[in-house]
Amino acid sequence: MRSVSKQLIAAFLATQLVALFVGYQFLSQEVSIVENPEDAGNAVRFFIQILVSTAVLLLVLHFYKGKRLFQAVEYLLEFSAIQIFASLFVSAEYSLAAAIALVGLRILAPDLKMFFLLFATAVVGGLLGASLGIVPAILLSALLAIYDVYAVFGSKHMIVLAKQMQERGAAFAVHLNDKKKKESITLGTGDVVIPAMIVVSSIRLSDSLLPAAFALIGAVAGLMAMIYVLEKNKCYWPALPPLVFGSLSFLVAYMAIAFFF
Repeated sequence: MRSVSKQLIAAFLATQLVALFVGYQFLSQEVSIVENPEDAGNAVRFFIQILVSTAVLLLVLHFYKGKRLFQAVEYLLEFSAIQIFASLFVSAEYSLAAAIALVGLRILAPDLKMFFLLFATAVVGGLLGASLGIVPAILLSALLAIYDVYAVFGSKHMIVLAKQMQERGAAFAVHLNDKKKKESITLGTGDVVIPAMIVVSSIRLSDSLLPAAFALIGAVAGLMAMIYVLEKNKCYWPALPPLVFGSLSFLVAYMAIAFFF
């Protein structure tokens, strides 16, 4: 396995663990962005919102050739994630101050870009998982996995989107490279958020973190399987199907073990 692949697995695992911690805090404090987490309609609404957002992003990329807009959106995402996370532990005033200070640090230290991106991704995944029950989470992840296949192999607009975003320097994908060995690998932030959502949502299945651990191990197994395919075929591949399948397969295995033992 290439060095960049190992780095991606490590970054993915670390982000999932942070999302698990954040999501657990959200669940403990009953933080949610929907009124009824068990409503399956939430999954459909989120899916439609994602489709609309993707269409808007493609239009923006077509008509806007600059980089500053995407940079501003990146800072806003990081600011919001830091403030939401900090608000779990400190007052609104301190969380706002922390967000301003850390985003300022991010602007002054561009090398921290990937760290802040992964942290923001973990917070989004944790919040989404805390907002959806396991059934809506499974439904949303399945819909997105199917859509991912179509977007990569069918319309191919996801490939266009990925290339355009990378050209603009937009931090909406985890991109790792080894210049000496001329190796690189990219994973979209959505491919990190959705497994995190499943991991956090699965906490509801037990008083322990065992189901979340199973879901997390399955997601990592799915990522390793995808990396194997990429290294063998040197092609674009939809990441969500193996990630979602791996996570849900291990989650089903946990439920079977819990039922019989």
